[in-house]
Amino acid sequence: MAGAQLISRSRVGGPTQKASLPAGRQALLLPLPHDFVVSVRSMNRFHPPSLLVWITALVLLTGGSAYIARGVLMPWQTNQDVDLQVREREYAVFADGIYPHGLVAAEDGHQGVTKYTVYPPYAFAMFAPLFAPPGYAPDRALLQLLSLAGLGLMAAYGAAQLRFGGPAAAALGVAIPLAFSGNFVALCQGQFSIISTALVVAQIWLLRSSRPHMAGACWALAMIKPQIAVAFALLFIIGNRRHLYGLLTGAACLAGLSAMALLWTGTSPRNLVLNGWFSHRLDFIAQQQNAAGFWIGTVGLDPFLVTAAALLVLGGMAAMALYLNRLTGRILTMEQAAAVCAAIGYAGFYHVHYDNMMLFPLLLALAAAAFRCERVVLYAAGILLAVTAYAEPGWTEYLVQHYTAASWLNFLAPLIGAAALLATDRGSADHTA
Repeated sequence: MAGAQLISRSRVGGPTQKASLPAGRQALLLPLPHDFVVSVRSMNRFHPPSLLVWITALVLLTGGSAYIARGVLMPWQTNQDVDLQVREREYAVFADGIYPHGLVAAEDGHQGVTKYTVYPPYAFAMFAPLFAPPGYAPDRALLQLLSLAGLGLMAAYGAAQLRFGGPAAAALGVAIPLAFSGNFVALCQGQFSIISTALVVAQIWLLRSSRPHMAGACWALAMIKPQIAVAFALLFIIGNRRHLYGLLTGAACLAGLSAMALLWTGTSPRNLVLNGWFSHRLDFIAQQQNAAGFWIGTVGLDPFLVTAAALLVLGGMAAMALYLNRLTGRILTMEQAAAVCAAIGYAGFYHVHYDNMMLFPLLLALAAAAFRCERVVLYAAGILLAVTAYAEPGWTEYLVQHYTAASWLNFLAPLIGAAALLATDRGSADHTA
């Protein structure tokens, strides 16, 4: 085996180069078949056949459409949208000029208020267009219409993000947001989770189009569910420095709407904070086996203090991101940043199962990175996250209540997905139309 040589190739596919080894080491080299070397290198890569992608998209579209249709019809048949009915009654108290919280209202001189809302004051100003029409049926219909429009927006965004992978990948992008099992629960109970996530997607799309003020307005509206939207405030700090104006716009909108609500009810900020916010111990968070409720309940921590600490940590991350961004410029792509925000928001704050729709940017980013990089770990992380997000809610609830491993898997899946994305996706190019 005289003249044993090393064969190397440049990263960009340049000409091969030959480098002779010292004679004493030549005997240690064994010639390996070229096919074997190629197969070993490709073991961690996977290119799904187009037919498999089409079948997956079709299955998700079929199942997701069934979930959505069931969620739309059930409130009309069984009057089951209890959360929306509670919001309507709270807004009725607010419309009479009374803050819908018993302790806050009592401090303002209004006795007998039995509502104890957990929504922030700006939300009641946002509720006005929804609950202003007389009767409850228009309110329900408008919420469902806005939710379906939000799903359409997310489907369009998913198709745009995966279009670079071909028609089958674009079809999968359409299916990804529609297949979340939480869609059924959100529509059935009258929740704002779909609308809030759709507004976050609009925020992302507008930031990509360099329209930070409109993005800030969308983020402010998405804050109707603050546990979903608050983490996505980091998107204004990562990337173009002009995006910070969007954060200022959003914060100004929330401050203005809050001031309007407090002026309408004659409530002082001090009364709201002391008798409203600080009176909630948020003990119901520890009873949830989803998202932050899982580890808060497991460790036995105070939910109120943990939520406050999570907000402080988020603020610290924002300051660090701003500092790094000023030093190094863009530190993450918009899609990577949105995926990380989804994982942080999920793990750090309280969420019920229907809030898991907030993981859509993460799941979509994993799919885009998998098609681009063809790494097995990305497909595996995406499938793991999809299983936890798409599983029937009743099954998920049973598993997490009876099996500790299922609880940990449900909690860690988004964090694993974000870690896999950041560790393997080196692409910075945007593959959207």
